[in-house]
Amino acid sequence: MSTTTRRPATTRAHRARIAADAMPVLVVQTLVLGGVWASAIVVSFTGLVAAAGWANINGGQRFGVPVFIDGILVGASIAYLVARERHDRASAVIALGAMAGFAGLSIMGNATHALAGTATGVQRITGVALAVAAPLAVLVTTELLARTVIAPPPPPKVAPAPAVARAAAEATAVTIPTPAAAEAISRPARRVTTPRPTPALGADRDAQRAEVTRLVAEGLSRSAIADAVGVPLSTVKRWATAAPASEVVAV
Repeated sequence: MSTTTRRPATTRAHRARIAADAMPVLVVQTLVLGGVWASAIVVSFTGLVAAAGWANINGGQRFGVPVFIDGILVGASIAYLVARERHDRASAVIALGAMAGFAGLSIMGNATHALAGTATGVQRITGVALAVAAPLAVLVTTELLARTVIAPPPPPKVAPAPAVARAAAEATAVTIPTPAAAEAISRPARRVTTPRPTPALGADRDAQRAEVTRLVAEGLSRSAIADAVGVPLSTVKRWATAAPASEVVAV
């Protein structure tokens, strides 16, 4: 009799076919945007050449009008990309101002050239929109190129909260006791007793006995007298018993 063992079914993780941030994707996107950017400049070239005649610019000089207008758009676009890479905000603002101003001039020239055509109605409106779209495409593709080829700045580091920083500092400041210190901690504390002073001899002995007699006369307890004078309790009892009653009363 043969037995067959079933293997558990394994699920394969889904993998994206194309990584969104892969280098080939970025290269294709850059080429497409660059082509659109160049085509928009070429389309606006014809309208600006025709608009140059309205400024009484004749002959071959008419081609200079789209060259310097679209040339500033090209130069300002490149300057804007460089300023974004260097994080130079002032230069980026200047480049954007130049792009906006000359793009507006290009829009006006192309729109006027489209309005001078023979088309009417919806066809005329469509022609004006197409002529105006060319300078706008230059601005849009410039911003998209900047966001594609320039990496964003890293996010700022957030400082930890004071309580978290304090807890981390306390956690790192934990010390491990040495074997001697651990043994001292585990060893029970010894009871410290203060030795009683030994009774004095001679004159000191007589002074202590007189002090005991005086305190007995004041009604102090025997144990309190022993602590105050510094003699054993048995000695205090013996001196108090041996003291004449007249001496106790006199004191």
